[in-house]
Amino acid sequence: MKVIEVAKPVEIPLSVLDPLAPGAKDKTSKATFFEFCRVSLDSYEKLGKGPAQIRQAIKIHGAIDTAEEEMATTLVLEDADYDVLKDAVEAMAWKPGYARRVIAFYDAVLNPQPVEKPGKAEKAATPAGAAE
Repeated sequence: MKVIEVAKPVEIPLSVLDPLAPGAKDKTSKATFFEFCRVSLDSYEKLGKGPAQIRQAIKIHGAIDTAEEEMATTLVLEDADYDVLKDAVEAMAWKPGYARRVIAFYDAVLNPQPVEKPGKAEKAATPAGAAE
């Protein structure tokens, strides 16, 4: 599992990331980390190629939506889901003027904190063949 620290909103209009997002026409709206992740995923063509990829995109969007609704300071993803988000973020192309403003979002995604799944450390600590 990977834990991504949520970066603070940046001072660019939300419409730059997603012109169709709710509130995008409001010139005072700020682009959020969660919106950045959504736009990156939605623009990543590999996620539209087949039911398995579409389901994975839905799963990742669900994690993003849940974290945003809970006003979480982290986004927790399984390794495979994290790899897809990372690839989507790396594939995005931004105009240089905006790219320099969203670099904190890139850094947040590209530098996650790895965590072990619950129970995995316990199994590793138990010697092979030991009675439970």
